[in-house]
Amino acid sequence: MRLWDSRKGSWGGINPHDKYEMSSGARRMFLKGDLLHYSYYSVSEHLLQINKFSSIQARSYYDQGRKAGFFNLIFRPFWRFLKDFFLLRGFMDGYYGFIVSVNSAHEVFLKYVKLRNIYSEEKRTAKETICFFNSHDTWGGGEKWHLDIISSMNSQNYRIIYISSPSSPLSEKLNELDIAGYQFSISNLSFVNPFKVLKLVRIFRKEKVGVLLTNLSYDMKVASIAGKLAGIPNIIYRRGSAIPLKNSKLNRYLFRKVLTHVVANSKETRRTLLANNSELIPEHKIKVIYNGFTVSSYHQDVVPLFKAEAGEIILGCAGRLSEEKGHLHLLEMMKLLKDDPLKYRLLIAGEGKMLHTLEKNAKMLGVSEQVVLLGFVEDMPSFYRAIDIFLLPSRYEGFANVIGEAMASRLPVVAFDVKSASEIIKHGETGYITGPNRVDEMTIRVQELARDKGLRENMGERARARVEELFPLEKNQKEFVQLITLQPD
Repeated sequence: MRLWDSRKGSWGGINPHDKYEMSSGARRMFLKGDLLHYSYYSVSEHLLQINKFSSIQARSYYDQGRKAGFFNLIFRPFWRFLKDFFLLRGFMDGYYGFIVSVNSAHEVFLKYVKLRNIYSEEKRTAKETICFFNSHDTWGGGEKWHLDIISSMNSQNYRIIYISSPSSPLSEKLNELDIAGYQFSISNLSFVNPFKVLKLVRIFRKEKVGVLLTNLSYDMKVASIAGKLAGIPNIIYRRGSAIPLKNSKLNRYLFRKVLTHVVANSKETRRTLLANNSELIPEHKIKVIYNGFTVSSYHQDVVPLFKAEAGEIILGCAGRLSEEKGHLHLLEMMKLLKDDPLKYRLLIAGEGKMLHTLEKNAKMLGVSEQVVLLGFVEDMPSFYRAIDIFLLPSRYEGFANVIGEAMASRLPVVAFDVKSASEIIKHGETGYITGPNRVDEMTIRVQELARDKGLRENMGERARARVEELFPLEKNQKEFVQLITLQPD
């Protein structure tokens, strides 16, 4: 029993068994008699109170940073019994003194068991943050995939953070969605920079990252090493380029010892991943997950981006203006089409370092009037609505998002055979696949489609149906979420 004068002290604890702090000069007095083991509660009521207050005390200890080690769990309850029963003379009260002393020890034991459970639960659930790492400073298929998956998972209340390049299009779009992120400049040698690695380690630990997903090869190197040091249990590399990976010592170490899974965006990407070393990573750790599309966004009520002249066939291509995308082949094709009685115009959506080269070559080939370089296009459905035939002249592609988008827009597609294209296009039904770099073949297919509107429309309808069946965004994102929520092998 404790009585105090509230004018001469204040409560100084967190729970009912903590302390009352007396003011300076206040006197402490004790009631006469042995009240240590007196209680109005029955034994069963005592047990209910013990369970209640041990939970309160465990939470209080957790907030104070107290630990629940083996010593506290075993020795403290034992010491509490000895103290109450012998030192405080509980044995003089016989049976009731023994019961109260046992209950006191039981309360201490429960307190530390529950404290230990709190720490176990924290450890189990602490690392729930999913970190998406993409430092590419331009916009492309990988960045669109990141934006789509991050937006979707964020709306489902997953805890998401991202790391991206400062002022990149991806960073700006994610900022608009009010998603927490960090800006980080990464190069191919960042993994040997201890300052960058340790900075990432601090970020991962601070944010309690449990799943790390990287996109580019140099992102994978630096972020995976930092993730390993930070103790991230699930480190995933999403491979989006169908280029054979170097069989280097560093890659062998990262793929075998650090990465828990690899996501390939096509079967071709998976094949090239193992082209130089079939044992680079166990095959069961590689998962093919195609990119998905919000098919409903590509409908025929969209206002076209470009108005064609009467009788003009509009050809279109979209993608980053870089050498591997093969835009120069399209300029050669436009030169061949100048001899065709039909009028053609080529719209190219995208930006990149090849812009001036394309402008120069278009002028040199005499097709500047027939080629329109649109730059970055925000409203892609309006771009697809403006064209009649979509073209893909790439040298290689992991998974060409633009093919799926064009097909969702009911467009026939003519593409060079970059292997992954045949995973999307059904040759002769939804479009045509020509030999790699075969401008003459692509030109013939374009002329065939240009002269037959019915063929274009039939192929376009079948293309739309194929995308709806195989590449809906919800299906592909579900596969990805299932993967990242699995425990690593």
